[in-house]
Amino acid sequence: MADLKISELTNLTAADPANDMIPIVDVSATPPASGSTKRISINNILACSPTATLASATITGDLTVDTSTLKVDSANNRVGVNTATPSYPLHVLTNAVSGRFNLSNIDRTTANWARITNPQYAMDASAGLILRPFPDSDLRQGAGIIASGGTNNGDTNVALFVSSGVASSTSFAAYATTIAGSDVSHNWYQSAGSTSMTLNSTGLNIANGNVILGTSGKGIDFSATASGSGTMTSELLSDYEEGTFTPTITNGFTTPGYSLNAGRYTKVGRICYFAFRVAVNTGTRNANILEINLPFTSINDSSQSNTGGAWFSYVNAVVGSTTTNLPALYNGANTNSLQIIKTDLLINI
Repeated sequence: MADLKISELTNLTAADPANDMIPIVDVSATPPASGSTKRISINNILACSPTATLASATITGDLTVDTSTLKVDSANNRVGVNTATPSYPLHVLTNAVSGRFNLSNIDRTTANWARITNPQYAMDASAGLILRPFPDSDLRQGAGIIASGGTNNGDTNVALFVSSGVASSTSFAAYATTIAGSDVSHNWYQSAGSTSMTLNSTGLNIANGNVILGTSGKGIDFSATASGSGTMTSELLSDYEEGTFTPTITNGFTTPGYSLNAGRYTKVGRICYFAFRVAVNTGTRNANILEINLPFTSINDSSQSNTGGAWFSYVNAVVGSTTTNLPALYNGANTNSLQIIKTDLLINI
């Protein structure tokens, strides 16, 4: 049959990659030998090792690169990386030991952000990212971050959460923290729907629990408040304590016995408030001074020793505030005891 022009050839409706041939010119010989026109099959072309550069390509069916390196599932509109059977619109499967998913050169410009966008502007729209250190079939927990539009999409809220520990990755039981948009409210949770702490422009609100200062000497700083006319040395409230102690007479009685000795104290900062009762039923009084132990040691500064008034009793006899029996309190520097002194107006304490 005589040769035909290309324009006169009949279109091929279904190619046979193994048997349908294409004529080519073999230029491997230098110079090309006579009769160097040869035939090649479609399979021969596809098996060539050199790469091809295409300006564009439209593929209407599936695309498979190296079995599972890249897979486009056209029937389900899914793309798989390192998997031949993608289960999600974008399914990236990494090596079980050393695999990683790396986004590099992400800076502050919006053009370089990695984005997860909700294409539907629905009521209370949201988008999120969940991190599960185990397979979806594993019942252990995962964690993640979710952004939502708030009530009627009025704000953009961000929540860090811990999943409920069920296989479904859409079930979230405990929210670690949320940041609300308009009022910049930070909320911490112990479980879903149970707010344990809120921080916003009005202050810090702890719904259930205490403020624990983990470092000695730290506390609440009142430096923003106005100072007095004296020389201010500190505006830090760094200590509070309350409790009980057992007062005993350490001086003023020989071998005292007690029918009652109990005390309570409250310490706020450097000031300790205390109240106690001591009832002696045995022993011999040997001085006009009774010395009783205290729960704390006073400041080591002789210029700040403290005196005051008190009353005390010997069993049932009360010594009143008369000119000959005026009791006085004395707490010296660097001591953990209180002296109760029987005195009168003529004695200088």
